[in-house]
Amino acid sequence: PLIYSKALATGKALCTFGFSEQSDIRIVHEDRSCLKLSYRNKNYDVICNFEGVARAQNVAAAIAIALNLEISWS
Repeated sequence: PLIYSKALATGKALCTFGFSEQSDIRIVHEDRSCLKLSYRNKNYDVICNFEGVARAQNVAAAIAIALNLEISWS
């Protein structure tokens, strides 16, 4: 909460990610070969050969950074 409130105070755009319903990029499902993400009410399948919650969060974080840099999904 402290880091989040300090980030909000900067006035810069924030993009949150994780399993929470309130996340901007929400991890809907993860398994060994695919990660399902939700962003702006659309679902996206990300193909990746790994498993584990931490790795799913790393992928979601990388996508959040890419979107913040205005790199498109396509």
